[in-house]
Amino acid sequence: SGAWVNTGFCECATGTVDVNGDATQCLEFVQAGFGDHGNTGFCGITTTGRLYCRYGSRLTAVDSATTWTRVVVGDNHTCGIKDGSMYCWGYNAYGELGNGTTSNSIGPVLVAVTGTESWTDVAVGSTHTCGIRGGLAYCWGDSTEGQLGNGSQGGGNISTSPSTPLPGANWTRVSAGGASTFGIRGGALYAWGLGNEGQLGTGTPDSRTVLPTQVGSATDWAQVASGSRATCGIRAGSLYCWGLNSSGQVGDDTTTARPTPTRVDSATDWTTVSSTSEHSCGKRGGSVYCWGANDRGQLGSGDSVDSSVPVQAGNASDWGQVVTKKVGSCGIRSGRLYCWGMTGFTEPTNEPTRTGSGTNWQSVAAGSSHACAIRAGALYCWGGNLYGEVGDGTTIRGREPTQVGVDTDWQSVTAGDSATCGIRAGALYCWGRKLGDSSVNPAFSSIPLRVGTASDWQLVSTHSGSVCGMRAGSLYCWGMYANGPGFSYSET
Repeated sequence: SGAWVNTGFCECATGTVDVNGDATQCLEFVQAGFGDHGNTGFCGITTTGRLYCRYGSRLTAVDSATTWTRVVVGDNHTCGIKDGSMYCWGYNAYGELGNGTTSNSIGPVLVAVTGTESWTDVAVGSTHTCGIRGGLAYCWGDSTEGQLGNGSQGGGNISTSPSTPLPGANWTRVSAGGASTFGIRGGALYAWGLGNEGQLGTGTPDSRTVLPTQVGSATDWAQVASGSRATCGIRAGSLYCWGLNSSGQVGDDTTTARPTPTRVDSATDWTTVSSTSEHSCGKRGGSVYCWGANDRGQLGSGDSVDSSVPVQAGNASDWGQVVTKKVGSCGIRSGRLYCWGMTGFTEPTNEPTRTGSGTNWQSVAAGSSHACAIRAGALYCWGGNLYGEVGDGTTIRGREPTQVGVDTDWQSVTAGDSATCGIRAGALYCWGRKLGDSSVNPAFSSIPLRVGTASDWQLVSTHSGSVCGMRAGSLYCWGMYANGPGFSYSET
């Protein structure tokens, strides 16, 4: 989380992206967060301090403030820092939003604290959050595995606000992944939370550690990246990894689990590292190297063979940043976004592939195995097409963007597991599987079919077997999980 990454939206100049197709609103992001699932998947802060997040296929300003300085995106919630205060939004069953409640929020809520010290860092795990203010570290949310570091553990142990700081002062960095947490204080690395795979690096694969415990004795740690079951960090330019190693994710040319930090290679020019539970990527000398699982091409090495040592992703040496997510990776070169593996932004590929090469793309939406995008009002889809979700009148998989019909007034598009919906001229159309037209038999169509007769649809979103849309201020949902079995939409 918190890495510099683009969105897959249109690039309108070096280092910038186009907001919803409006070429007059080109934004350059200086800091961003990229999540695996996430309530948004991507949030970024511009050079003017504005915070934008991706909702569906749209890039939307969170508010009108111009003072955002940090944002991180997790599995189910997002947090950011503005004017020294922290705000969080998304899932909140364990109090991870930090506002004293367990109510979910679709917009930023202020993290409840006393005092005037500013927040300087924030990290989000699956169901917990940690941050640093005034040199003190705080964690809140779920502590089932001891990930809050306050001595508590077990189901039902939650904290809904950052009330008590962790032991010690002068904390400078914090990182969270899954139910594991790490912090750097005085150059020393500390770990707490779930450690069943040795991912805490404390020497033994303990099931959990409920208080911050120093990892080794080194005091020159500069960075740590928690990947849930494996962890990597950088000290004095050298790269170390530890934890689960079944796919070579430690990078030490073995598949033996490592309960303590293990030197990856002899290089001393590593500058950044990003980790997931199965693979990691890092940058040195302008080149990107990845290691670990490669079943989806997430190493970018041109094949699908796991690697227990770092292998170069592509052959470029001008990478600006690299980030990882579950079974994919993305990086920035000369302001352009490249992805590999299965990222949700591109078709799966085993080498860095540029995303958004057009010059006037307006929006993009990615489903499980297909994607759609709008350019100059025309709609294009490609990828998996088992149920006609590409909308080209066939069920043949398409590897290149194919125009859907001839219309040029599409306003938005959303892609789900095996269905697609879009709005044009206010009318809603769906195609693929589980449509909103109950007269279709069989229950899929390879061309767009109009849903009802209304022409005032404003928003539409599809996920799994359900579709939801908004018109005239009212919300309508239909499909397998909206109001029970079925797939019919009714305007009555």
